[in-house]
Amino acid sequence: MLMISGSGKNSEGGVTFTEVLIALGILGFVFAGIFSAILGNGALNSANGNTLLALSHAEYVLEQIRATPYEAIEGLIVRGRWTMKAEAFAKEGLTPLRAEEVATSVRGNGPLTVNVLVEWQDTSGHKRRIELSTIEAGL
Repeated sequence: MLMISGSGKNSEGGVTFTEVLIALGILGFVFAGIFSAILGNGALNSANGNTLLALSHAEYVLEQIRATPYEAIEGLIVRGRWTMKAEAFAKEGLTPLRAEEVATSVRGNGPLTVNVLVEWQDTSGHKRRIELSTIEAGL
């Protein structure tokens, strides 16, 4: 049987009030650490999901570029054909990211180096970005 002695002495084999408070304090620190780890894991999971979604959007744009005749790629990129905002992805049936923008650029004369840059805001409002590049050769 648990007995708490008010005198601060363990006279009947129970625990003192001070011991109970110390045990509760230790448990509080342990639970706070566990809770913090769970919240951090959730935030990391969300960030990884957004990065994966941004990569899939960049790949989507690259696949559209690859399906375009080589001679037309540079002109279409310069005219902004694949410069997109979140609304454009929603119209395509894709899940847009918060404040998402996609920009494409091209350089080179023979083989073209095509860059796709995806920028978005994470849940804390920080700007994130990822860039994919490929070389297109009109073979």
